[in-house]
Amino acid sequence: MRTILVAIDGSDAALRALEFAARQVAAVRDTRLHVLYVRLPLRVYGEIEVYAGEERMRGLAIEEAEAVLEAARRHLAGKVPGVDFEQLEGDPAETIVRRATEIGCESIVMGTHGRGRLASAVMGSVAQRVVHLSSVPVTLTR
Repeated sequence: MRTILVAIDGSDAALRALEFAARQVAAVRDTRLHVLYVRLPLRVYGEIEVYAGEERMRGLAIEEAEAVLEAARRHLAGKVPGVDFEQLEGDPAETIVRRATEIGCESIVMGTHGRGRLASAVMGSVAQRVVHLSSVPVTLTR
């Protein structure tokens, strides 16, 4: 069975990547979609640590990831059979490429830019790094 990994972050570009990947999966028999959300490594220090603590901040990050994945589940409901949803923590580009390799993906699909002005610049660099690090084809959507 063929597998396409689509990396999402809740942005409009990620939603377009999800749509593109869903069309690819629907068009090719025996193809599975693996939807991945990568949380940045937790950095809790200073006053934030005093008021919230590392455990609470990690919980909030996991909740945010689950909300994004749940929106993807609802968006794909009835459109694509055979979808896996996963969240991991780590460097986004490295984690995306590593996970695609681990599960034997034939390609990676992702948006070119993330959420917000700063995230947009970061996601652009993530997309570039994924292209650089990946041994499988990478499709970028705008």
